This record gives sequence, structure tokens and C-alpha cells, in this order.
Amino acid sequence: MMVDQRKFERKTFDEAISYVVPVLDLREIKLLNLAARAFDISDDGIGITTDYSLEAGHVLRFTDGGSLNRDMGIVRWSRECGNKHSSRAGVKFV
Repeated sequence: MMVDQRKFERKTFDEAISYVVPVLDLREIKLLNLAARAFDISDDGIGITTDYSLEAGHVLRFTDGGSLNRDMGIVRWSRECGNKHSSRAGVKFV
């Protein structure tokens, strides 16, 4: 049985958000402007689905989070969902 170790209660949160993620491309850092859909939120983080394949450690800067009221987060976990071009991720606010 898996024990939930979260400190904060998650709430359903269905909203489109925009974010920027820096990626290394041929020794040059590029900023990708991307979109995601939030599915839950807590005081500590947010769950999202996105068409970009995120990895643990990616730093996201939220650019249009609507009622999100947070500027940045770090991806704690990510996994493919549905197909290779879609991922579900847990993001911790920083």
C-alpha cells in the first residue's frame, strides 16, 4: 500500500496555463513557450498535463497562470500519458 506523504491537500484545478522552460540545444539555451492544462493544485505544487515531454528537474516559469498566482516551479516527477508527446507532471512551487 502506498502512503501519501503530501503536506498539503490537493484540490481539483482545471485551468489552462502557459509556461516557459529553458532547454539546451546545440550548446545554446533556448526558451520554449508552452501550454499545459492543470488538473490539481495545493499550497505546495500543481499537477499538469502538457504536450512537451518534461523531465524531473526542469524549471518552469509560469507566464499566464490565470488564478495560479505563482511564478515558478520545478518538475518533481513526470511520466508519459497516452502517447510519447504528452506528459503528466507534478510541479513543486519555488
